[in-house]
Amino acid sequence: MTIETLQSRARPEALLRICDVIKNETITLDELNDRLPLSQEDIQQNVEYGSSLGFLNTDDEIELTERGLTLAYEDGISNSVGSLFVRGIRDSDQYSELSQELTEETDENGAIDQQKVCQVLRVEFGVEMDENELKSAVNSYFLTLEAASVGEYKLARGGSPSRIELREGIRLADITEDGIEALSEAEEAERLASDEF
Repeated sequence: MTIETLQSRARPEALLRICDVIKNETITLDELNDRLPLSQEDIQQNVEYGSSLGFLNTDDEIELTERGLTLAYEDGISNSVGSLFVRGIRDSDQYSELSQELTEETDENGAIDQQKVCQVLRVEFGVEMDENELKSAVNSYFLTLEAASVGEYKLARGGSPSRIELREGIRLADITEDGIEALSEAEEAERLASDEF
């Protein structure tokens, strides 16, 4: 599969805001633009993002799927919505293909840096986006992985590139295959380790 483009302005928090505004309604893109204090381009990209992850149906008008309705009633992006985003990544052809291609690209610390993902997108998938837009799209992917509770997104600092640091015991293959169970086991182990007796 060739990934022609990725949403460079997509953010889980913006998707949450869209889901919260829509809730049990069916609305047009123009109505959504009137209700949200985001630019039209941000709203358009986040609607496309939400649709690709299975949170929104966007045939003639925009409406929430069951996954989107569940997200709409959350207070924020937290570990409690991780499974929604894992399923979304698995349903998204672009993110699923990219995650499969990156399964062997983690460094010894379980991290994947932005430059490596840009390289894979250009070489393996033939993506022809402006470099800054491509980096922003990779950051959107990293934020989606963070929302899926599979890792922590780290901004570039002190000579270290922007990257996603996968949680211990988590591999990208866990979200592209039937790995939701592996994620659940890792989350339960983490919860038990952090419980104070």
